[in-house]
Amino acid sequence: MKDRTCKGIGINGHLQDWSSINWKTVKKRVRNLRQRIYRATQNNQWNKVRSLMKLMLRSFSNLLLSVRRVTQENTGKRTAGVDRQVVLTPEQRVQMVAHMGEYSLWKVKPTLRVYIPKAKGKRDH
Repeated sequence: MKDRTCKGIGINGHLQDWSSINWKTVKKRVRNLRQRIYRATQNNQWNKVRSLMKLMLRSFSNLLLSVRRVTQENTGKRTAGVDRQVVLTPEQRVQMVAHMGEYSLWKVKPTLRVYIPKAKGKRDH
């Protein structure tokens, strides 16, 4: 990742400590990008919308905020996902961000049906 993506959010180089992240700056960056997408949509600037959405997909701040929402803020944070893993500790969150940073959107894998067990023995698919 480039240095400019980590600048100002409390990370020097690679992410090592989950608690060192400046969440106020991360949220501000993601909110700003969302507002830019909204304004471009309202002005019917579809090429701009497309390029901003690409920028959002590649944004390190968006990745950090997404991992935080899924692993800390959501009510289903203790439910295993389709990968059958639950991420609860800060070290696991850092590992997840590192893994997602290496992930390529262009290498598509086949679909796998996974049944997620519910609290009362029912299955959801």
